[in-house]
Amino acid sequence: MKKSGLIFLVLVFAVNASPQSGMPEARNVFYLSFGFVPFGPVSVGVNYERMVSPNASIKVGVNYSYLFAPNPDFPADAYISVPVMVNYLTSNNNKFEIGLGGGPIFRVSEGKNNMFPLQPAFGIAYRYQLTGKSMVYKMGIEMPAAPAFNLYGIGYHF
Repeated sequence: MKKSGLIFLVLVFAVNASPQSGMPEARNVFYLSFGFVPFGPVSVGVNYERMVSPNASIKVGVNYSYLFAPNPDFPADAYISVPVMVNYLTSNNNKFEIGLGGGPIFRVSEGKNNMFPLQPAFGIAYRYQLTGKSMVYKMGIEMPAAPAFNLYGIGYHF
């Protein structure tokens, strides 16, 4: 109950965020995200983001995470997560971004298809993005409701 109340408040904040200027001409962002830790998890994601105001967006992604297992006591696992996040962004080309949300995780390795209903997702990042149609470059830490972090992103703002 507390999680759904928090998600509701974040969505209300995002939709009612007061714009500092008019809406950007390009309001859609499509980007790929990547994350890795040496001898640890690897993550790849495909994300769509919609700017709902100049300072807020809603993001939906699909992420695949693979956990390597150099130790036989810890088996390798693969996960697919589908996070939905609300992000707050600053108003310039060099954007600071912070986001909250959640989504399900599906364990898809070794014949064990488990689903974990709602797991938290959060992120904090630096993003370079112009207001018009342009490339998007992103670096930060994003925990996309899976056991791996996304660290880098590249995409297109249209």
